[in-house]
Amino acid sequence: MSLKVGKIYEWKTLVANHTQFAAMLPSYLASYIGFSSRLDPIVIESVMVTMNSYNTCPYCTGLHGQLARMSGLSEPDPSDPHVVYAKTFALESGRGGDVEAAHAKLVGVIGAAKAKAVRALCWALLWGKTTGNSINAARDKFL
Repeated sequence: MSLKVGKIYEWKTLVANHTQFAAMLPSYLASYIGFSSRLDPIVIESVMVTMNSYNTCPYCTGLHGQLARMSGLSEPDPSDPHVVYAKTFALESGRGGDVEAAHAKLVGVIGAAKAKAVRALCWALLWGKTTGNSINAARDKFL
């Protein structure tokens, strides 16, 4: 059974997502500086803005909105394969058959290395948003 992540972590997904994100770190870095997997800044911010439009986080909204403007992106193209994958990833919390099918399609369009980099970007934003929300929720219970 696949575990989907909500707005904050539950113990059963905390370790799984932290482990998954740690495994994705090399691909995440490669999306910015890799030889065969480096992505254009407009692609990176299209993915990040799309992810955040479904997995809202006030910090990410401000940061990636500004980075998108700096990269020259006005609005992500909803038909762009990177954006289609990011939307599916966000809606399914990175898990399930729909995400795997969307990733396979992306591989067919942009190649395995770049598709892996896009997946890592999506994991980074999901992980960061959920970790931040979890910390804030715990803090709010004690303060």
